[in-house]
Amino acid sequence: MRFFRNRSPRMLSSRARKLLARGKREPIVVSGEKARALFRKFDIVPRERLVEFECRWGGWKYPVWGGRYAGRIGFFEEHEAGIYDGTIFEDRGMFLFQCAEQDYEQFFTLMDEDGRIFEWRGEGTQPQQTSDSIVSYIESQAMFETLFGFPQWLCMRIETEMPPQELAGELGLNPVVEATDSFKSWFAGSSITMQVQGNQRSGNDFCASVWLHAHSRSSATEVRQLSPVLGYRIKSERRYL
Repeated sequence: MRFFRNRSPRMLSSRARKLLARGKREPIVVSGEKARALFRKFDIVPRERLVEFECRWGGWKYPVWGGRYAGRIGFFEEHEAGIYDGTIFEDRGMFLFQCAEQDYEQFFTLMDEDGRIFEWRGEGTQPQQTSDSIVSYIESQAMFETLFGFPQWLCMRIETEMPPQELAGELGLNPVVEATDSFKSWFAGSSITMQVQGNQRSGNDFCASVWLHAHSRSSATEVRQLSPVLGYRIKSERRYL
């Protein structure tokens, strides 16, 4: 198992490949054999899914949040003192491995032995699954990064009793399939992007956090005007630029 330096995997969308292309890959491992040896060095059973992940993704470093911060993917990181392994957690008999990080994050991004992605916010909390795979994790990041291309971008968190797919249809938004999995959804249009985190149903209600990203001042005005028509309530507004 080998990889080619600084070439993003083809299973990603062009949007996600462009995100990685803004950075570079500084791989620690160059083969499955070296990956297995490193896992053993840190007393980690070198399961093939972990080895494949490190060979395919380890060492990617790229700018996030419009270039303000840096993102990194991989279990291992090299410092002056040598190679450092990511933090390992055990949660109810399940092992989770730190697989990515961003400078601004106040939580750990973890992966289990089946390749699912979790967030853990520290002692007293339990890890929460946020992505089905590293691919949907990167695709979701790429969607978020596109919003920094709109100088007047406004993020509006809303409450709605309407299922997210129906609300997206009412707003004329199309599903972004590559960035959507069982834990999050993205919908995009020419002037509005909708982000949904948590697609599960609880009774008759959707347990989901929903954000409408207005690309401009005029689309923000449109979102506000549609609020009473479509029955959603704007809880907060935030500018990231």
